[in-house]
Amino acid sequence: MTLHPKDRDLIEAFLHTKAIDGNSSHHTLSAYRSDLHQILLALTAPLTEIRLEDLDQLVGSWHGVLTPPSVHRKLSALRGFFQFLMAQGLLHEDPTVDLHRPKKQEPLPTVLSLAQMQTLLACLQEACLRDPKPFFLRDRAMVFLLYATGLRVSELIHLQHHDLDAPNRVLKTKGKRNKERWIPIAEIALTALMEYLDKTRASGSHESPYIFLSQRGDAMTRQAFWKNLRAWCLRAGLDAVSPHVLRHTFATHLIESGMNLRSLQTLLGHSRVTTTQIYTHVSPQHLKKVHRKFHPRGE
Repeated sequence: MTLHPKDRDLIEAFLHTKAIDGNSSHHTLSAYRSDLHQILLALTAPLTEIRLEDLDQLVGSWHGVLTPPSVHRKLSALRGFFQFLMAQGLLHEDPTVDLHRPKKQEPLPTVLSLAQMQTLLACLQEACLRDPKPFFLRDRAMVFLLYATGLRVSELIHLQHHDLDAPNRVLKTKGKRNKERWIPIAEIALTALMEYLDKTRASGSHESPYIFLSQRGDAMTRQAFWKNLRAWCLRAGLDAVSPHVLRHTFATHLIESGMNLRSLQTLLGHSRVTTTQIYTHVSPQHLKKVHRKFHPRGE
């Protein structure tokens, strides 16, 4: 079963307006497209005949099946799409106006403990010392850099040579909505990165503008790095984690070491400090430490 071409065109027109206003990332737009295709196929009725009751029934079928963030995203796509149809004069009333939006519950991020992170780094370090293959050095540099900088995996794989300022130990990256920021690099991560770059330069295999390459010489993909990271975690005797867990781990360990939220917000590239605040919930030990330090009766 496929969508009517007219409905498909309306979805693309809606996504085009979202892309133009610059408030939605490429990944969000792609998810919205998939969501709206599924929603309109499930509703079956023509757009002009869809009622609040139809939407309530559909949303009710999501609960217990989809995660809260997925439900919230689908509702955002649905509301935005019908508001677009209203603005285009294609509907006389918006059936999503009174649609119940469940309270969004943000799950606490998964993080590695300091001991677990040290185990993973030691595993990579040992492998590279024993057998410094280029792709071992690459994986070590990528993991060390993620933990040292808190980059998103999309930012990591898109790093280019001109983004690295090795003498000043900083790198430049573009985050969501092409927002540019500079991030300092810990010396151990920079050393791992330079060893990888020196090895690939010596072999003459580094003609790409991108820093991290596959064994075929193509730019690394998110999926390939995720697969490699999982393999290294298992080799280190840890549960497999995603690259984003290393970003969460970076943030959590900085909070535990006393970094303030505003500084962490800048490093992570968050547009709002409320997004960064989730890391204060991850570490109750840190909160206890702060409480003891600042409360007059904390001791």
